[in-house]
Amino acid sequence: MQVRIMYQCTVCGYPKLKYPPEDHVICPSCGTQFGLDDEGPYSKAFLHRDLRDRWRKKGANWYSRVVPMPLGWNGYNQLINAGLLFDAEWLHGVVVTSSVTYREDSPTVYDDYGPNRLAVVREKHCLSPMSIGAL
Repeated sequence: MQVRIMYQCTVCGYPKLKYPPEDHVICPSCGTQFGLDDEGPYSKAFLHRDLRDRWRKKGANWYSRVVPMPLGWNGYNQLINAGLLFDAEWLHGVVVTSSVTYREDSPTVYDDYGPNRLAVVREKHCLSPMSIGAL
């Protein structure tokens, strides 16, 4: 039995790259060409964060016209699953919580989506991961 190693895109979190994200590998999810798009005077981490933020601002859409988009794929869910969503500058000042209460006299809404789900809370606006893309 042959085990195939898959690699994760360090920009968008796509988990099924066939090769490490380097040496001109192109991610089918975000379109980053490693070794070209991530070259510059700044650190790779900084450049990847910048590429990630630009991809998200454009709608986090599937890039490739050759590799088919996985059924049910969502760029924002991919970022959440990869642990990359909260690295984004656009979330500055947003409070993340997984608990619990709304009170009329409180300036903030807290919503409980359960232990395996996420609630993003901002001044009486509670968003599920599916609605984060609308921000």
